[in-house]
Amino acid sequence: MAAITWRNIDMGGTGAANALLASGSQAITRSLDTLADVAAQQGQLQSANWDQVSKNNTDDLLAKLSTYTSSKALTQEMQDGEFSLDKLDQTFGRQYNKAAVTQAIDARRSTLLASERAAELNKQAELNKQITLEKANRVKKFDAMAANLMGQYSDPNELQSKLWAAARSVNPDGIIPMDELGKSVDGIVNRVKGVGLDEASQLALKAQQDRVPGIITAGTAAIDRELANFKRRGNYDTNVDSMMADQMSVADAMNKLRTQITEKGGDLPETTEMASTIEELNQLFTSEGLAAPNGRIVYELLTQGGHDNPWIGGAEFNLNTDFAKQMIQKIKTNQVFNETNAEALANFARAKASVTDTAALAVANNQAELLRANRAKAFTGESHSPQIIQLESVEERNKQLIDQLRKIKPAGVTETR
Repeated sequence: MAAITWRNIDMGGTGAANALLASGSQAITRSLDTLADVAAQQGQLQSANWDQVSKNNTDDLLAKLSTYTSSKALTQEMQDGEFSLDKLDQTFGRQYNKAAVTQAIDARRSTLLASERAAELNKQAELNKQITLEKANRVKKFDAMAANLMGQYSDPNELQSKLWAAARSVNPDGIIPMDELGKSVDGIVNRVKGVGLDEASQLALKAQQDRVPGIITAGTAAIDRELANFKRRGNYDTNVDSMMADQMSVADAMNKLRTQITEKGGDLPETTEMASTIEELNQLFTSEGLAAPNGRIVYELLTQGGHDNPWIGGAEFNLNTDFAKQMIQKIKTNQVFNETNAEALANFARAKASVTDTAALAVANNQAELLRANRAKAFTGESHSPQIIQLESVEERNKQLIDQLRKIKPAGVTETR
């Protein structure tokens, strides 16, 4: 057998080599396609993972919001920055639905506030109903006891003592103000014996009564000043509040504006221009989540800097949007102030009512003391100088009340000095 050498090997044609190259090229192409598919699948997987994490983070935040059962607690958390976008971005790396979370925060707070207000109103209504019914039952019971006592005792002092004992027995917890029961006791005794005030007592009581209006006026004025200062510290705009409460209609505002333009020698703008400006205002307020402005606000926006030039005839009737947005911001600030300071504002209202009640009660007590003194003189013959309650104590008490109000700090806004 001959040896195999390069001389006797059949080289053949180039077809086999070409087929081998083509096969290798196809293998490489398939490998590249496979890598591309893997990369695409990996990108889709990462995108899906991102979306799922974002959804999970959003769901966790929404679930946390649902755990708040008190608007006060949620408001405090918000003030502490718990739900600030900066903190949420830092915590979740922006991997959450900001729009959904922001909307949910506002919705949860509004829901809690509405629920709490409704619960408080229902509670107060039920309590008032029960108190009114209980008062009526007690008065009825006292009247029956008084009628029985009037038939047993003729001595006014003894009768008065028994009546007071009866009043205390039917009203141990003071649901009925004792001055109301005192008036009933005094009225019954006076009807029995007709004892009234002597001249000196009448003069003393009148002097007391004459001082009461001044005490009330001074006290309420001081509280009003402190309330105005409290609102100022909380960036509350009283002027905006007054405008929002005004009853002027938009039509009245436009008529007033036309009159003033005419009086200043200007030409009235076209009705369509005015209507277009009003519609622009309405849309601006609506876009900010506010109700359409009333006539007074419209008038102020078009005359106090809110309009380019309302007095020159032929001038374009264009709204000064920047000025309007300033007023919108003030309105929003007022709303935040009223929501977060509802309890403090109620304290001011109660303090103001208390000034009147305290002064009036002092005079009522004086009158009761004078009546008791005169009865002693009338039926025992003894000299008796009635002890008049000094209204200086009421004035001092009012000062202490105002000092307490001054210590209340506005909440929900940045306090400025």
